[in-house]
Order: sequence, then structure tokens, then C-alpha cells
Amino acid sequence: MKKLKNKFISATDFSRGKAFVKPFGCDETFCINKNGEVLFKTEYYPFGSFNEADQVIIYNNESLCGVIDNRGKIVIPCEYDYIYQRPDGYTLEKDNVYKIVKSNSKTASFVQKNVTSVPCTPQEKDGKWGIIRVPTTEVIIPFEYDFCGWFLEYELAEV
Repeated sequence: MKKLKNKFISATDFSRGKAFVKPFGCDETFCINKNGEVLFKTEYYPFGSFNEADQVIIYNNESLCGVIDNRGKIVIPCEYDYIYQRPDGYTLEKDNVYKIVKSNSKTASFVQKNVTSVPCTPQEKDGKWGIIRVPTTEVIIPFEYDFCGWFLEYELAEV
């Protein structure tokens, strides 16, 4: 492994034994271990530190977000406006549309409705879930999902 000199224009704190550094006079960012050995190089910039899945949120020159793993492999491409870390994965935002990517399961999506002052509740009907307005029972989210959660931050309900 190549070892870098300790002259960096920027560096992150070590997380899970790894840090990102950008040497003077270089356009690339390197992920190094505590011995200063290069684990991989990347054109992306880290946003935060490695999580429990040994992944880190990154952004590119256009400030679009993605995720890479501890080997520099892209897990989620840099095509999102924001990515938020969750205990079980990520919330991805693009053009005010949100979806959840869970670490070890299929992708779930979010449905966005403006319901700030409307009391709503998830409900099951004929084996499918939807969300209704209370007390009128007006359907807010149709009964076509295997699961519906409560409306959460950003006025979103997980479906």
C-alpha cells in the first residue's frame, strides 16, 4: 500500500479506522487507515463518517449526494439532492420526493401529501393498507400497499 505524507489541504477525523484526506496539489481525495496507507482514492467528497454498515455519504462536484462503501465502491449513485442517515439505512431526497433505502431489505417509498393540520391514521382494508382522514374516513393514501406508517417528518408517510 502506498503511504501518504502528512501534508493535507483537508482531512476528516478517523472513523472505524479510516479517514479521508486531500493532499496539497491533488484533485483526488484518499481514504487512508491510521498508518497513513491508502485504502482507495475517489473523486468524491465525504459528508460525515463511516457508519455501522461501513459506508459513508458522499457528494460530487455538482453537490449531488450518494453513498460509497469502505472499498470506494458506489452503493448509491450521486444523483440525490440530500441523503439522510437512518438507523436502518438512508432517506434519499430528489426534487422534493423522498424514499427510504433500508440496509438489508428492498426499497420502500414515501408518499408526500400536505396533511399538516389534518388528523390521519393508517388503516387496513381487505389485506391492503392506506391512510384515512379522521373522523371523516376520506382516503388520503389509497388501500394498495402492504404497509403504511404514520406521517412523519417532511409530511411523509412510509408505504
